[in-house]
Amino acid sequence: MPTAEKLHPQYITDEQGNRVSVVLPVAEYEELLEEIDILAAVAERKDEQTITHESLLAALAEDWRRPEEDEAWRHLPSVAEAQGTQ
Repeated sequence: MPTAEKLHPQYITDEQGNRVSVVLPVAEYEELLEEIDILAAVAERKDEQTITHESLLAALAEDWRRPEEDEAWRHLPSVAEAQGTQ
């Protein structure tokens, strides 16, 4: 995430010397836009339910099936067949 120290702004001032606009290098501007998008996504999801890492691993282990037990994988050769070692 860019910090103020890492940015290289140039300021446009009015006749009284008040800053009215900022000019940034394109790369810094694009990085700021990306960070804004990420922060917006985080803000939108802040109220979503969360689970612990352990709960996620348990759910994945429960849902996992060996490929040879899954109909979608049956037509594929085994690793040994694919390597020609069977």
